[in-house]
Amino acid sequence: MLEDYEVEQKNLISGTETLRVEVEEIRTKTADIQSFLKMVDRCADVTELTAEVARTFVERVVVHNPVFIPNHRGVNVRTQEMRIFLNFIGEYNPE
Repeated sequence: MLEDYEVEQKNLISGTETLRVEVEEIRTKTADIQSFLKMVDRCADVTELTAEVARTFVERVVVHNPVFIPNHRGVNVRTQEMRIFLNFIGEYNPE
């Protein structure tokens, strides 16, 4: 019986640590979202996309090497992957 109690106690402690980590991740995401919304509020009246506005929202842009893929006519078509990372949000994925 004592052994069952000790196993249950270990499981509860482990579960508590897991929940603490999850709560901290949620707090961090919430803070990031609040920071992003403040940034959006500051730029609400923007009428054109300037370099300054773009730098406000975009953390970085990753451009991969081009890839040439033959189409149905046998002509190589150039494609290039580009990844956009927004401040406080992470990678932008429009799909």
